[in-house]
Amino acid sequence: MTQTVHRLQALEAFCQHRPAADEVHTVAQTLGFHLVFQLPAHTHAKRGMSTLPPMPAQYHYRDDHGTDLIYLAGQDRPADDAGMLLPPHASRWWLYPGANTAAYQHTVQRLSRYWALSWRPSEAA
Repeated sequence: MTQTVHRLQALEAFCQHRPAADEVHTVAQTLGFHLVFQLPAHTHAKRGMSTLPPMPAQYHYRDDHGTDLIYLAGQDRPADDAGMLLPPHASRWWLYPGANTAAYQHTVQRLSRYWALSWRPSEAA
């Protein structure tokens, strides 16, 4: 008997609203994630790179299976020379699979329902 193995892929989602960071933290905890690190919002003008767009705050979570969840708490725009077009959004999400397929799929479904996220394969993967 041959068993088909499906490789899970990294996903990204664009959200039309920006959930509060504490709300995201609470939901992430209920899904078994813990905050690994966070980066505050910043502009590049201070560093003499005024052509780069500002970067919203970022929150990086991981579960015990190695699944990574990243929440970008605001709209991001690619640098002028990147040539990328992003859909309109107020926040952005990434999900990278770990060792537990069921936990990964459960996370996709719960986040989709909670914040009306539509996932697509990540271009950053």
